[in-house]
Amino acid sequence: MLTESYVSRIFFVFSIIFFFYALMQLLNRAKHTVHFLKSLLFFSIGYEYLFSWLDLTGIYKTSLCFLNYTDSSFIFLIGPVMYFYFLSITGNKNVRPGNILLHEIPFLISFIVTVLINIYQPDTFHFETDSSLFYLNETKDYALSFLIVVPYFSLFLYLILALRKIYYFFGIKMKSREIQTILFFLAFSILATPFMLLGHIIGSDLLIYSGMVFFSMVIFLFVIFSIRYPEYTVQVIRESRKLSYKHNIEAGVKDSIVADRLVELMETEKLFQDESLSLKKLSEHLMVTHHELSRIINDVFKLNFYNLVNSYRIKEAHKIFIEKPDKAIIEVVFETGFSTKACFYSNFVKFTGISPGEFRKNCSIL
Repeated sequence: MLTESYVSRIFFVFSIIFFFYALMQLLNRAKHTVHFLKSLLFFSIGYEYLFSWLDLTGIYKTSLCFLNYTDSSFIFLIGPVMYFYFLSITGNKNVRPGNILLHEIPFLISFIVTVLINIYQPDTFHFETDSSLFYLNETKDYALSFLIVVPYFSLFLYLILALRKIYYFFGIKMKSREIQTILFFLAFSILATPFMLLGHIIGSDLLIYSGMVFFSMVIFLFVIFSIRYPEYTVQVIRESRKLSYKHNIEAGVKDSIVADRLVELMETEKLFQDESLSLKKLSEHLMVTHHELSRIINDVFKLNFYNLVNSYRIKEAHKIFIEKPDKAIIEVVFETGFSTKACFYSNFVKFTGISPGEFRKNCSIL
């Protein structure tokens, strides 16, 4: 049987792990929306478990009373963040800051109101001596339901919605190991929430702590998996976008869809680094004929195939010269996909108006 002392240690250890992982994601050089959402998610979960540790040890009751019940507010934050995180790795384009903030309104309201009540009306909340659960005065039963029960309903519904979105997005036959892994972690996260929800409804510490320990174990395994396979998120995003694009193409070729996918392949997968990249090879990636692709490139980008590819190569060269000023030019030539130094020089001058040496010199002056 789980004792409070044992559980409190578990919560403290997991809170430190989750905070550290959140910081790792925030400092990720890729600066992708997925990493920001993952950082926010693990910070929220870390806060939840740190608060539970402070509660079980009795620390916050004496020195951090203004944070009373804010752990329930953070449940409002975890649900939407998990939902948008799973949406973002499927390549969903509706994951925008405005949409995320809109779904976080309940968290903001709940957190601000709870803190203000704790500061200006501290007697609103109190602890019953015959139970380790929090209770409000009997005249505040509706507030109790909102602060404790509703956030867990919200979390459960967001997780179900995320599972439904991912499941129907990829269809029943999901052969991708990366996507199956995502569904595995999401499904087990969902299984933990009813225990916590039911525990708060009937006042069972055992159910609450069991659900939290189970949830923390699932999230911890996800952290270990992500550290063990750092390219996992990128692989999932690539697979998701590929499947989404395939579905759209099967519905009918549209210039904008092909053009958007072409930009994704160049900017995220950097196909231009392949010096043997041809119109035919790129058309196979985009699932259209090379004649269709040539027309789309001309119509949408107002360039021919070679100029388009070389423009991405030169942009990459700019980035390398700025970030790695000591890198040898010949290394940059082959890293950006050019087959010869002469071809690199001529295209660099063509797109920038100056030579690579002059560009590097200007960067060093700045």
